[in-house]
Parts: sequence; structure tokens; C-alpha cells
Amino acid sequence: MAILPEILIVEDDAATQMLLSAVVARLGFHPTVTGDGAAALSMIAARPFAVLLLDILMPKMSGLDVLRQLKVRTPELMARTIVLTVATEVTSRDCPELLEIAAFLRKPVDIDVLATTIYACADSVSPRPDEKRAGGLETTIRR
Repeated sequence: MAILPEILIVEDDAATQMLLSAVVARLGFHPTVTGDGAAALSMIAARPFAVLLLDILMPKMSGLDVLRQLKVRTPELMARTIVLTVATEVTSRDCPELLEIAAFLRKPVDIDVLATTIYACADSVSPRPDEKRAGGLETTIRR
């Protein structure tokens, strides 16, 4: 039995966590979820992740703070980080690290775009777990 590449989902909203987990699993990856930025950094230090899905607006430690720490601690993951947010006013002036990530997607996110972006990030470190596509995943993430 093959070990599935793992994707870390850092999202504080429970409904969005469940939706993203389902999408990630449907795409053939193993989802790991946390709602806390500090916990995410600990998890990243403990083991490798193929892709990081990161919300910006979170209590305690924001996604921007996670990106700043990620650049110092695990810079190779920056290019495989996909930021998902409802924040409309976040720019690279607020966080220059945004220029180094794979994608910045606004919620509600198009699932086909998310799937394509996840595959592109994961392909940079390992082959796809299978040839599943995002077909039938037309649901959008809504807060």
C-alpha cells in the first residue's frame, strides 16, 4: 500500500476544514488539519508536507505570521504554499513573503482552480498519487 503525500490544512473555520479535507482526500492526498498557526509550525518542523493550504485570518497566530516564520524555518515549503483567504486588503506590502508562495486564492475559491494548484505544487516534490481529477468538485468554499 502506497503512502499518500500529505497536505497540511491550516484553517480555523470547522466547516471549511471539513470541505478542504474532503477535497484534498478526493484528489488522492492525505489531509492533516489544524486551526492554529503555531501548531502548524510545530507540525511542519516534525515532518514534511507536500503542500501547505493556509488561511490568513486566524486567531492567535495569523497566516501572515506563519509565512514569516516559514520563510526562516522551512523556506523550501514557501513555493508549495497556497494561501486561501477572505481578506481583500492583504498585499505584498503587508507581507513580502506573499511574493514567494505558489498561489493566493480568495474565498470562495473555485475547486477546480484549487485542485490544479495543489497538483502543480505537489508535482514539484513527488508524482501525483493517482490520476484523480477535480471533476465533480464544483463546490465553492463559503464563509
